[in-house]
Amino acid sequence: MANNQIINRIYDWITDFGALYNFNVKKLTWGLDLTTAVYDYEFRIIYNSIEISSRGTANSKEVAFIKGFSELVERATLAQGRFKSSNGIACHTSNLISKKKAKNELLERDLFLYSFYGITNTNFHKLSHFKEITSYLNDEFGVETKLYSFGLEQERTFCYIMHSRNNEHPIGLVSGFSYGAETYAVLEQAFFECLRKAAHRIENYRVEIGNQISLSNFVRLGPNAGLRDHENLTWNEEYKEIIVNRLSEMNSKKTHNPTQGNFDVKITKLEVPNSFNKLSFFVSRASCCEVQDLFWGNLTENKLNMNRYSNISEFQETIKTNFIPHFLI
Repeated sequence: MANNQIINRIYDWITDFGALYNFNVKKLTWGLDLTTAVYDYEFRIIYNSIEISSRGTANSKEVAFIKGFSELVERATLAQGRFKSSNGIACHTSNLISKKKAKNELLERDLFLYSFYGITNTNFHKLSHFKEITSYLNDEFGVETKLYSFGLEQERTFCYIMHSRNNEHPIGLVSGFSYGAETYAVLEQAFFECLRKAAHRIENYRVEIGNQISLSNFVRLGPNAGLRDHENLTWNEEYKEIIVNRLSEMNSKKTHNPTQGNFDVKITKLEVPNSFNKLSFFVSRASCCEVQDLFWGNLTENKLNMNRYSNISEFQETIKTNFIPHFLI
């Protein structure tokens, strides 16, 4: 379906249901002097007495709008189903693509967490795309950009990180992830996710840096630490340095190769709320008992899929003595 057809259907939905759900959409500005066009939309509704928000970012106005609304449908579906996690859930106007995106997200997070906690080797990439933007961030705000990948097969997890190298414009550490072959589209997804977070922090750091917590205070929260605590931790300078050093260590460590395996991934079609039916959005959920699931807080036995790490003989000792909270937020 062409983008203009999708957008027309969204406009029809807004006419029919916008008032019912207190629908609001806002085009966000970043306060950055970018020569590259970037569009960012924030959507909000009240569904089942729950406020749901979503974002869509791209270098195309139409694509950003559709991505943001698609995420809104996904989150409304999640609220309807009362799922504990959005891991492995994706929405798209193509049923086939929604299934692929759901599976990719599940594998993206598994491969990163497996590599990060197993301390297997990772790959550092020279920046070959988005150089104009990364140079601007570095020159104007002292923000460095790095690109890593986890895995040795053609399809792997890619991760952009951005972090400040001075205190004039502190942003802590932000990241963006994607999974697939090393194509422009896959890298673009991770890059714009990372860029959006960096832009927000550059503009709002004076307010938000006060929310930071230290690594020792995070550990004291125990297993009760949540997504917001992980986010607050990424503001901390000590934690930023630990992560940068950890990734450097992983890049030089060649004793283990991340095992991706042929997982038996189950794909389930989720029913979208009735009011979204006519839009032809599809929501899929990928699940697999063999992979490492996304988790928050400190490690407990029920959070780690120990069978996933069975090929790393020293894993248990490493994880006990060198645990660092992940930054996948």
